[in-house]
Amino acid sequence: MSVFRPLKEGSQNETPSEKKVQDITINAFYEPHTLTFLAMIAVSLGYICLTRSDDNEELNIFYGLITCALVVGVPISIMLFPNGPFTRPHPILWRIVFGGLLCYMLALVFMLFCSMSQIRRAMIFIDPSLKDAKREIDLVESYAEDCSDISFATIWASLDIFAFAHFWGWGMKALMIRNYGICWTISVTWEITEVMFQHILPNFKECWWDHWILDVVVCNGGGIWLGMIVGQFLELRRYRWESVLEIDSRKKKFKRCLLQFTPESWGRLDWLHGNYRHPIGRTLALFIIMMLWQIVELNTFFSKHFFRYPGHNWMCWGRILFMGLCSMPAIKQWYIYVTDPRCKRLGNHCWLYIMTVLVETLVQIKFGFEEFSRANISYILQWVVIMFIGAFVGLMLNVYSGVYYHPKGYPADEDEIELDVNINRQRKSEKVE
Repeated sequence: MSVFRPLKEGSQNETPSEKKVQDITINAFYEPHTLTFLAMIAVSLGYICLTRSDDNEELNIFYGLITCALVVGVPISIMLFPNGPFTRPHPILWRIVFGGLLCYMLALVFMLFCSMSQIRRAMIFIDPSLKDAKREIDLVESYAEDCSDISFATIWASLDIFAFAHFWGWGMKALMIRNYGICWTISVTWEITEVMFQHILPNFKECWWDHWILDVVVCNGGGIWLGMIVGQFLELRRYRWESVLEIDSRKKKFKRCLLQFTPESWGRLDWLHGNYRHPIGRTLALFIIMMLWQIVELNTFFSKHFFRYPGHNWMCWGRILFMGLCSMPAIKQWYIYVTDPRCKRLGNHCWLYIMTVLVETLVQIKFGFEEFSRANISYILQWVVIMFIGAFVGLMLNVYSGVYYHPKGYPADEDEIELDVNINRQRKSEKVE
């Protein structure tokens, strides 16, 4: 069977977390190319190892790691790794994302056995501009000054590139989660996280209006609203795809090729319906995704603080974009796992994403152990309790809003109706047996 061909219905390998490719029209893009990849890998490895000098040992290690990741890792990802929950623009993209996340996780494991000086030498070798880099707290004398001076001009002056990044980031998060209640819960609890971790990261100290007006209301709230509006627009569209071979006009063919980079379909995500109907189980599901979100964000600031590189460096924003891309299939598979009764195991993308976040956290603890040892443990425990309470409150707000706006229940789409019918038939057959 082709490595790109969709799973057959009813096959033992078919899972709700891995989506099949529907209506394949250009078979060349979905046929096996195992011998082609084998030849490409062999020729590339031969050219790299036979044409370059071995005089520089550090350069040898760097080229070796890059070769393992790009020349060997990417083709193996394309051939062997799972599709994931998305098929647009092509399953190859999401297989490469899975392979990239695996390489990143293995690099983090390797970092656990390195010293800080070794990692700093590697960072300076990759980016020489980091040689004289300093921590942000070493450049800024104080934070959160003149908090009583609040005006429209003050807030307007604070709208910089980082404010736009907040806005844009929350727009993307809203498109992934597609739930006002969960987005607002994570937004508010993140500001609480900043307050609870100020004793470790002084750059978390902000004026109250910076926390709750500029961040929560303006940037986060605006991004959430825009993301939900775009999601509602995509949800209302009717998706009917035609083969590019059946289109006569070149202009329409080109348009169809561009539309391949858009979603195949778009539906709402109902986080309140599925396996874990009990409030405790539903709260735990929401608590886990909230904690992962907070830890991923915290690791961004811990990395800048412990490994000394500025926020505008490509290592910082590159990691943010990469983890954001990897979180797309991970969140979708987590949603399927907690809502679809047919899903009995966590999806591969989601499992690897959680594992990567945990290893990344271990790296931060290892190299920031001295500062963590001076942290106030009571603040950390209070933070965990607040996160759990926030998850429960967010769940209750979602339930209340659902009852208030949809007193007869949430409107179900065709896929959910078909799923409920199949589940009821399965239960009836089990009772007969």
